[in-house]
Amino acid sequence: GYKAFYGCAGLTSAVIDSGVADIGESAFENCIGLNEITVPGSVTSIGEAAFRGCIGLKNAVIKSGVSKIETYAFAGCAGLKKVEIENGLSTVGTAAFMDCGSLAEILLPGSLTEIGVSAFSGCESLTDITIPGSVTKIGNTAFQNCGGLKKVTIENGVENIGYRAFYNCGSLSRLTIPASVKSTGEEAFRNCGSLSLLTIKDGAGSIGDSAFSGCGSLKRVVLPGSITAIGQKVFQNCGGLRSVKIEDG
Repeated sequence: GYKAFYGCAGLTSAVIDSGVADIGESAFENCIGLNEITVPGSVTSIGEAAFRGCIGLKNAVIKSGVSKIETYAFAGCAGLKKVEIENGLSTVGTAAFMDCGSLAEILLPGSLTEIGVSAFSGCESLTDITIPGSVTKIGNTAFQNCGGLKKVTIENGVENIGYRAFYNCGSLSRLTIPASVKSTGEEAFRNCGSLSLLTIKDGAGSIGDSAFSGCGSLKRVVLPGSITAIGQKVFQNCGGLRSVKIEDG
């Protein structure tokens, strides 16, 4: 239930038996001694702020059957290093893993359809992420300020990259926008200062205002003929840019 174990600082272990259907809002919030958790497949939803502020939590396993991780569910779990998610999850909610500064390993399953606003914002230790093609939209500011993120793989099938989705990801060095992406949002990759190789596949659609502004390491850009609109200041302050080719549509 609501705040069932809220603030139980001495709690180090919690066993959730198979058969439990729901983990309520703030159920384990601020249980700072809790170090690992396994959520069984009988649970359909991990409630809002269920584990928020569990700074001692290092590992989380989410079994097949869980379909939604709600808003702020693991936000501020500063010690969380690894999250294992089995196939079946469809939604990672708003700010679900925001400011999990130690999170270095997470694999998003092929069942995922939604990555919420600021879902992984401030996950500074994350170095590699693959967005499965089942996801229709990468939410606004979803990976904003992930300073250690070096590799982003966006699979074909993703249709929209939200506002500031990867803003200020200063370690990102190469990127491919697949043909399925209809819209790359405003400031989506702004201030990705290490981005040196950008590939936009033929079939991709509009590019929003300031989408690649401040990407000072970019040297060459080829815009395919499928691009329907190019916003204002898209490549502003890309001081290293030497060649731009806009192909005939």
